[in-house]
Amino acid sequence: ELARERLYVETLQEQLRAEARKESQDKENSVTAAAVGASLGAGLGLVLAVVMGAASALRKP
Repeated sequence: ELARERLYVETLQEQLRAEARKESQDKENSVTAAAVGASLGAGLGLVLAVVMGAASALRKP
C-alpha cells in the first residue's frame, strides 16, 4: 500500500514537471515568434519608407 502511494506521488510529480517544461517551451516559442514578427515589421517599414521616398523624388519636377 505504501509503495503504491509512493509510486503515485512520484508519477504525479513527474507529470507536473513535464507540464512545467512544456509551458516554459511554449513561452519561449511565443517570445521567438514576437521577435520574428517585430523584425519583419521593421524590415517592411524600411522598405516602404524607401519606396515612398523614391516615388516622392520621382514626382518632383
